[in-house]
Amino acid sequence: MEGEDEVQCELCDEDDPVVAFCPDCSIFMCHICNEAHKCDKRSRGHGIVPITELRSKKDVPIQAKPKVPMCKKHDIELLFYCETCEELVCLYCTVKDHAGHEHDTVKLMAGKYRDELKQVTAPVEEMITGLAEAHDDIEKFQNEVRKQGKAAIMNIDQHYDKLVQKLLEQKEQVKQRTYESVSQKVKMMMAQLEEVEYAQAEVSSMKGTERCCGGEL
Repeated sequence: MEGEDEVQCELCDEDDPVVAFCPDCSIFMCHICNEAHKCDKRSRGHGIVPITELRSKKDVPIQAKPKVPMCKKHDIELLFYCETCEELVCLYCTVKDHAGHEHDTVKLMAGKYRDELKQVTAPVEEMITGLAEAHDDIEKFQNEVRKQGKAAIMNIDQHYDKLVQKLLEQKEQVKQRTYESVSQKVKMMMAQLEEVEYAQAEVSSMKGTERCCGGEL
């Protein structure tokens, strides 16, 4: 929308950025005034358009000058707001029909309600900020827990890998000692077996000699 950066809120004198446009009232509004406009029972049903949508929606009716609400009784501008009756009134109405009521100019009343709305929304804004900070803290803590858990699992793997390696080394050592022990015993038994076989051969040789000698005799 051309010239939207120069548009100011038409319900207050603050310099807050414009966030919405009301085609029914043909006015631009800041955030606070927009919320107040939504809550006002006379404008609840208005088709308020976010300012961002005005860039893409060229068919939104925007008048060069805002419509000036006129008093139906006196045909002059409704420049005052009667807080007692909650309606816009003209200067003559404040003197006649609304005499003794709480009323003031629209701008002053808008500023009053703006301050009241700020007081109401301030705790909500603080709560939103607090919840956002709590959300970030929980995410950070969650990431830290995951990081620590991953490190713990790696340490467990390394620890048990070392234990397994040590057990495998011990296994090979025990097998080697067993093999050496068995080999030594087998050698000893083979040596004994050779001695037995040698003795058997000697005995057999002596028996053969006796037979020969006995035959000659």
